[in-house]
Amino acid sequence: MEEVIIPEDLEITEYGDLIVKSAFKVLKSKHYPDGIKYSFQLIRNGKRVAGYDNAYPEGHHRHFLQLKDKYEFISVGETTKKFYLDVEKFEKLIYGNETEKNENKN
Repeated sequence: MEEVIIPEDLEITEYGDLIVKSAFKVLKSKHYPDGIKYSFQLIRNGKRVAGYDNAYPEGHHRHFLQLKDKYEFISVGETTKKFYLDVEKFEKLIYGNETEKNENKN
């Protein structure tokens, strides 16, 4: 039986992109040896542009634009932090200095 760590949630970024995230405790198995199943995705124009998940059979991995690579899973909290750093990186890459301009307004 799954236990919710982060309920499935949708956010709209200030640029209109979509963040979809969820995390669950699951029974440990060969598919989920850490006993956790999670997905963090940044969607722009209907396509995933950044994300972290541990979908079987790939295990813990990261998506950024067209790249996909493995990473060392420490915790859901650390993965959440890494994901939001990638969201910031993507926004600076795509939207340029708009991010810095918005920060300077405050």
